[in-house]
Amino acid sequence: NTALTARLRRGEFSAADDATERAMFDHVVDQLACAGFERYEVSNFARPGFACEHNLTYWRQGGWLAAGPAAAGHVLVADPRGADDPLVRLGLGARWRNVPRLSTWAEAVRRDGLSAVVDVESAEPARALRERIMLGLRLAEGLDEALLLQAADALDCAEALADAIERFVEQGLLERRGASASGKGRRLCATSEGLAQLDGVAAALMATIPSPATPA
Repeated sequence: NTALTARLRRGEFSAADDATERAMFDHVVDQLACAGFERYEVSNFARPGFACEHNLTYWRQGGWLAAGPAAAGHVLVADPRGADDPLVRLGLGARWRNVPRLSTWAEAVRRDGLSAVVDVESAEPARALRERIMLGLRLAEGLDEALLLQAADALDCAEALADAIERFVEQGLLERRGASASGKGRRLCATSEGLAQLDGVAAALMATIPSPATPA
């Protein structure tokens, strides 16, 4: 729903093909790098020390508050598994969204001191792990591979996820960085080509995470 899309639909210009779009974006990446901007996320750039903390919190599945109508919030939950549980460390949390209509939101705040809430999503391990894969691979820092597989093991899907990861490493779409001799601290990151194909890579990895059983 943008003015650009409306103009495209009216036939005012033609969309570039995929190869041209890729070449244009690669050119932007190169030019920003020459100007001292680091690519800290698939489509975000900043000079060292100036990355957006709000967005990093979102991509790392931290906690944030929802302020105002239609705003979404995410709160990390106190889980009986304990703070050291891999699923908890990866960002197991609950999400909600405030009512979108300003008058309804304002009335609830005046009456109760709190916003009226809609679209509540309770903490669910499989969903949290899938989202961590999707969001974490967007970042240049990538994901803690050992922690990721520990969390997958708790959901009985570590082998399937590890096989999918290895396949993308062999294809040059994922790579491992920063590992010590023991493998501790190893980060799983998308390569430059992997970032260009990130939707497909993330979807394939997320597909290895089973959905929770539906109650009878």
